[in-house]
Amino acid sequence: MERNGTRYTDRGDSRCCATGFRRQQCQEYCLERYRIRFQRVQHLLNELQGRVDRMSNKCYAGMQLVAARQGIAESHHIGRLTWLATVSVPFSFVTGLFSMNEDLKSLRITFKWFFATAVPWAIVGLMVAGWSSKILRRVKLMIKDSSSVWSPKVTPR
Repeated sequence: MERNGTRYTDRGDSRCCATGFRRQQCQEYCLERYRIRFQRVQHLLNELQGRVDRMSNKCYAGMQLVAARQGIAESHHIGRLTWLATVSVPFSFVTGLFSMNEDLKSLRITFKWFFATAVPWAIVGLMVAGWSSKILRRVKLMIKDSSSVWSPKVTPR
């Protein structure tokens, strides 16, 4: 191939001047061009790797957020189950106590006594559960306040 009276030979993607350069200079020139292109490709790959890393961090953060929301929902459901157990434990205790009777004819009288004793026990159980949750909240607040007293105070300048 000729341009402006100078003969060029194609060596892959680069061109070397066959008349103006010696063979070693031509090879060095070609290698330098390949090195520059390689550095540019390497820079672009590093930039893409950085983008992938940032996106993967965002994906992990999103997954953790979804997991945290599921954990909050599950703890809410467990709270409901706890209150249900608070009500049902006195009933099951009284049922177990009254089921020790061998005479089935006396169950009519026992049925009235069952509710007469189980309902007050359930109310007492709910009161104890509510009272204990209030005490736990107060203790947590006291611990939080006492930890803030012992932490160093930072004054703005």
